[in-house]
Amino acid sequence: MNEAGFSRYLAGHLQKLGGVIQRLEVTTGAGVPDMVLLHSGHTHWIELKWNTKHIRPEQYVWGIKANITGVTVNYAVGYDDRIELYIVHDAIPMAKSFKLTELITTIPRKKEHIPELLTHLK
Repeated sequence: MNEAGFSRYLAGHLQKLGGVIQRLEVTTGAGVPDMVLLHSGHTHWIELKWNTKHIRPEQYVWGIKANITGVTVNYAVGYDDRIELYIVHDAIPMAKSFKLTELITTIPRKKEHIPELLTHLK
């Protein structure tokens, strides 16, 4: 699997739970999260990663700017066996990226656990 496959997997399961998903393909604004989820009266911004906790500098800046306005960006990191959910108020600067450190939850990557992921989205 790759990030595109993870996106389809997660979006499909979130839609089955009553969510409205919009994949964001933004070419005019660097760092904008990959998707927005509307669910139960809430709007969730989600950046997707596959098999890495590293985000690009522009993704970090977008997340920090969102935090300043009171909006949280959720970072869903997919692996073969699990999904880790992070937020970014702080991250470790690396040579060309930032490493996510604020783990919110880890769930098995199984469809029956996706509702649990929903309960942790900010």
